[in-house]
Amino acid sequence: MSFEFLENSFKSVEAVIFDLDGTLYDFKGLPRRLVLNAPFQMFKIRAEREARKSLKGCDLKNKAEWQKSFFELIAQFAKIPFEKAKNWYKDFYCPYMVKILKKYYSVRPEALEIFKNLKKANIKIVVFSDYPLVKERLNAIGVNTEDFDYLVSAEDFGALKPTPRPFLEIAEYLKIRPENVLVVGDRMDTDGKGAKDAKMQFLHTESHKTPANDSVVSWKDFLEIVKRVIA
Repeated sequence: MSFEFLENSFKSVEAVIFDLDGTLYDFKGLPRRLVLNAPFQMFKIRAEREARKSLKGCDLKNKAEWQKSFFELIAQFAKIPFEKAKNWYKDFYCPYMVKILKKYYSVRPEALEIFKNLKKANIKIVVFSDYPLVKERLNAIGVNTEDFDYLVSAEDFGALKPTPRPFLEIAEYLKIRPENVLVVGDRMDTDGKGAKDAKMQFLHTESHKTPANDSVVSWKDFLEIVKRVIA
């Protein structure tokens, strides 16, 4: 994808949906740090990851149904009761992830500049993550969310990426046509497919896990595109 093509495409953008983990910060080493900082939680942490993989792309229609299935899977994989799995996830794991992000990770500096330029151009800013506590996790990596237009988790919709419905509902909430929305993410199989199926534009950003032969846009180039279009 050429720089000129991206620049021309961006001229029609009225809103940008950013993925969080791996996109707005480099999450290298995160799974390892989650385990090393709480070794006695290792089996539950692994169970959470397996449960999430099992529900990837599944549309369970609402938050209650999604959480019911999710907690049942954690309980099954970790061999613990349903209520224990539910309480562990809500009371320990999600706040714990915020603490780990605050201790080890920072937002990409180019992203902060991009946010400023988007706000200047009155382009809506959304962060859409598979995980909850979106505001808290953004604050943990050094992002002030006051000027953002929508912060939302896939769990709130009852459907993990790449299910297109949440993308479309975000566009509906913003009152913007899907084709005028740009999705920015580090994964083609989740962010990219979800955007494509929702008929949105997609910008594939670099991360430490990006295969060498993948066509991606560097954060430096993305910032340059935004500045050129807005200027």
